[in-house]
Amino acid sequence: MRLCISKYFENLKIREQLFMFLTLNVYFPYCKTVYKGKGKQLHFQELLRFPSGSLGRHTAEFLQKNQLELMNGYEAHDMKHVLFGIPASMEGEVRMQYFEFGNGNRSLPVITVMFFGTLFMPERLCYFIQEYKRGSLAGNLRHIDLKQYAHLSINQLRNQWTIR
Repeated sequence: MRLCISKYFENLKIREQLFMFLTLNVYFPYCKTVYKGKGKQLHFQELLRFPSGSLGRHTAEFLQKNQLELMNGYEAHDMKHVLFGIPASMEGEVRMQYFEFGNGNRSLPVITVMFFGTLFMPERLCYFIQEYKRGSLAGNLRHIDLKQYAHLSINQLRNQWTIR
């Protein structure tokens, strides 16, 4: 029994390393060339200056907690992690793309992450489907520039867009 459990975790570690390699060396460079981001770039110090409880402040705290840097053009991506309540992890990235797909985003990056995430973590499919359902029940966020809402309360935004 002990051997099976340690073998599973070893396998998971290998899957996570491969997934992260593909994400950092294929997915992000592709997105940076194709996707330029919407609106004005936000900087970390700006996010820290937003009111307590706001989407912007929560995003800064999320970045600090996870020891992440704010990437130019990906500010809204990080805000989605916070708004949807999804962690910054391999599984979290896939869950977020399922949410996005359920919310109407049919872009190539979303579909690619869903495909590879499901391939790498088939045992998590039930959680991915839950995120798809959450996304389909939420208000349509596809064309919203979240950076314009950074000053507003995260709870107010979740209620306004029916994010449960």
